[in-house]
Amino acid sequence: MNVNFHLGAHRCAAGHFQTYLELNEKRLARAGICFWGPGRVGNGLFAGLLGNVAGGPSGLVQRSVGRIQLQLDHAQEGRAEHLIVTAPDLLGRMEHNFATSSLYAGARPRLSRLAAAFGGRNLRIGLAIRSYETFWSSALAERVARGYALPRPDRLQCLADQPRRWRYVVKDIARAIPEAEISVWTFEGIEAQHGHQFEALTGAPPPSAMVLPQTPKLGRLSAESIGAIAAERGELALAKDIWSQPGTYQPFDAAQSLKMRQDYAEDIDWLINGCDGLATYFDPQSATDAGFPDVRGRQHDRQDRVGKPRHERTARARAG
Repeated sequence: MNVNFHLGAHRCAAGHFQTYLELNEKRLARAGICFWGPGRVGNGLFAGLLGNVAGGPSGLVQRSVGRIQLQLDHAQEGRAEHLIVTAPDLLGRMEHNFATSSLYAGARPRLSRLAAAFGGRNLRIGLAIRSYETFWSSALAERVARGYALPRPDRLQCLADQPRRWRYVVKDIARAIPEAEISVWTFEGIEAQHGHQFEALTGAPPPSAMVLPQTPKLGRLSAESIGAIAAERGELALAKDIWSQPGTYQPFDAAQSLKMRQDYAEDIDWLINGCDGLATYFDPQSATDAGFPDVRGRQHDRQDRVGKPRHERTARARAG
């Protein structure tokens, strides 16, 4: 059975894609595709496997591995040929990003343990990335809406300066699961194009007649909403500054925003230029005649992907 992990980086429309899969779970099943979403994964199935630094108690880890193996066997008995696994915190917790002022610093050990529980199966990894400016702004807005303090200038500068890049996350994924095929796409490029995301994740188009979810509303992440929270807390000067912003909440100043956009542009250049052979980039700016984004990187040259022995690709990932 082919196992497809949608890692669900936060604030990259992962929840909307998960809703799309949930709405179509029966259609997927009829096509031989089993779906493990947040409801199943978050119900203790992966307990002990997803700590940021180390797993849980060995007994808990073994129970999780045993439960996963039983459910995999059950899915295969039901003649499922593919499994899609997606949940909010597979790559890491957003609170850990804030605590470390870093981008998924614990991804490698988390994913190594997770992959070990699925050993012996063909693994594919899907990752959506997003401009640092809007990634951190959206995460901060969500955090404030849940009751946390509005970010202070020193915190914003720390996030703007944090050194980890999406390309380092991709390299961590490749080192953790060197046998996996890795696909990367941008939030900005195909966030609401669920069929394209499905194909980027699985390598095949979705079944026909898939139902699309409603487009999410801006809601509590708007500048108006965050400004109202600031006013309720008595920070009137800050509230007026936030209210002056159109659309979404943007706490970073012009210099910080420019730096983060430049950092992201360097990531995109790295992806366009082949990702060091570690991943496939689904490029929304280079559409084919069929309308699907161009792909570059490890799968762009099929002979390179299929013709090379697996140990050569594994060695490249470990050396990365």
